[in-house]
Amino acid sequence: MDIEQLKKELNLRDDEEIIEAAELTESVIYYWFWASALVLLITIIGIPFILILPFFLCTVLPTYRKTYLVVLTDSALMIRKGPVCSNCVPRVEKNIFLDRIQDLTLVQNCLHKCFDLYQINVETAGKSTEGPEVVLTGVVNPREFREHILRQREIYVASGKGGDGLGAARSAPRAPTQAAQPAVAQVPGAGPSNAEISESVQQTNALLADIKDVLVQIGTDLNQANQKPPADIEIV
Repeated sequence: MDIEQLKKELNLRDDEEIIEAAELTESVIYYWFWASALVLLITIIGIPFILILPFFLCTVLPTYRKTYLVVLTDSALMIRKGPVCSNCVPRVEKNIFLDRIQDLTLVQNCLHKCFDLYQINVETAGKSTEGPEVVLTGVVNPREFREHILRQREIYVASGKGGDGLGAARSAPRAPTQAAQPAVAQVPGAGPSNAEISESVQQTNALLADIKDVLVQIGTDLNQANQKPPADIEIV
């Protein structure tokens, strides 16, 4: 699929750029087969369903792999997969904007190692449940793809197109929250300056403090005069 067809498939805008498109390795089909077989075997009641797994191995799983699409654009990681068997395996479309990505964890367990696969866990901000938001298993060249995502995330965030870490305000330029106040030049004769007003306020406060002290002293003198005993009156 060429770039133009891929843009049409992903419904991208003309100004959006595709950085890289990742494919799934063919061995991921056998990984899905054996992982499903182990789960059915562990549950015991699923053992009879193991008999139909070869049918899925030959038909459903190869078709599902072909529908799996992982694309890195200049602003988001896009995942498309399905549908298979008349939407028995549903169509899933998911976009994760790069400013939401917190970490990309590379995992390889024993079953992955048997098929030389890696799993990329996409950790994002603003997710209500625990665990990765997306798990990508069997991507070709997983280390390089992981580094490309992290590098593009840095470019996207540094460009200022990212928002609050939750994917908000990602493409529109940010409007200033408050208009800048123009500087007002002092015109001679137009009125007192800020320094003169400040000095006048300080003088007024000092005068009020002096008046307060005088009133307090007068009140004290009056109280002392009222408390003195009356003088004896001498009769001649």
